[in-house]
Amino acid sequence: MIHLKPLRDEDYAAALVIRLEKAEAARTGLSVSEVRPIVARHVGLAVGTLENIRRRRIKAIKAHVYRTLLAAADRWLCAEIAKLEHERAVIAAQAGHSSTRDLAEVDAHIAAARAALGAEARR
Repeated sequence: MIHLKPLRDEDYAAALVIRLEKAEAARTGLSVSEVRPIVARHVGLAVGTLENIRRRRIKAIKAHVYRTLLAAADRWLCAEIAKLEHERAVIAAQAGHSSTRDLAEVDAHIAAARAALGAEARR
């Protein structure tokens, strides 16, 4: 039987920062270090705070910082779901030119994003 340790808030916060930075880097084509100020501005935290959380240089994360990160992740996931739903609508509208495989792939991404959003809400 596998026993998993639950993530500490600090570890989960670091994972959120990494996810947000990687998503922004992928969206803009910039490096993670270049997008950190952009992510910090969107999240509403200082660049140094994000870097310290990312590198796990903190003993305990403050509740308001944790809530801020969760809210930012929630906004990002909601935006991703909206983009995927739009993409699905476009593919469905062009059904004659697209395969059902494309629709199934987009549906799988939407389901994964919704599952992640649900996991965020449960934390």
